Amino acid sequence: MGIVEQVNALIWSWSETFKALSKRAALLPFLVYAAAQVGLLLLVIGFAYPPISYLMLPLLKWRFGEAVLHYPTNFVALRSALGEGDPVLAILLGAVTTAAAVLLFAAFYERRQRSFVKAWKAAASRYWSLVVIAFLIVVLGQVVTRTSFSVFGILADENAMMFRAVRMVTVALVLVVQAIFAYAVPYVVLRGRSLGSALLGGIALSARSPVTTYLIVAAPAALELLPVWLWKQSSLIARTFSPEILSVVMLIWIAIIVLAGYLTIGAVTRVFLHLTQDERGVGTQTEGAR
Repeated sequence: MGIVEQVNALIWSWSETFKALSKRAALLPFLVYAAAQVGLLLLVIGFAYPPISYLMLPLLKWRFGEAVLHYPTNFVALRSALGEGDPVLAILLGAVTTAAAVLLFAAFYERRQRSFVKAWKAAASRYWSLVVIAFLIVVLGQVVTRTSFSVFGILADENAMMFRAVRMVTVALVLVVQAIFAYAVPYVVLRGRSLGSALLGGIALSARSPVTTYLIVAAPAALELLPVWLWKQSSLIARTFSPEILSVVMLIWIAIIVLAGYLTIGAVTRVFLHLTQDERGVGTQTEGAR
């Protein structure tokens, strides 16, 4: 696809996604994931109360030290604590919620009816393939991040501006990883591909439309700049207002993650259906058999 076609496809996919948003189509999978994130947040906040304390007290102390068990450090450490648990959540639960959302978006775009329960069961039937895809995305993202900061981390002391530039490039590269594998899940649940075939097909599809795919992933991710900025002011917020306000910041972050995920998966599904419409006959039969 040429640049103009890719830009047109990008705008069109977003307009279609906003139509889905106005009908609240495919919203439930994202709410399920958000509920799990809120549950994780409550575990960290309520770490001192039985029976949660039997698990969370030693876990937090082991990972973050004694200070995290005391007020107000426990609230200041919320982001770090959730950051540790979120990759696991993204793999074990995010794999299914993403696939269920893809199935619901596809039904909406093709003007078919599909219930959340049926979408969830269809996604769960391919659970291990989906988990492997999610695992690859998370691990490769971690590899890119850790490699970048381990190599260029010294710049934090020598040149703050250069370090910020390195951080921006690192984020851009992580988004490249996500874009490369963006179509793997749709291939698994909409076209019935095996894991290897879905990965290869998804990479080929991303290469066929790189500008559209990257911007579909990157643009919604920019919504997180607001909670990131708020969290950078966490010490100021804790001193000026109350450390408990930081839990509200985290809830805002979770809400923005829901919106960003919705826009990304909705647009990815729309573009996928368009680019693979010549495969639709086989895919529809496979999906309908589930």
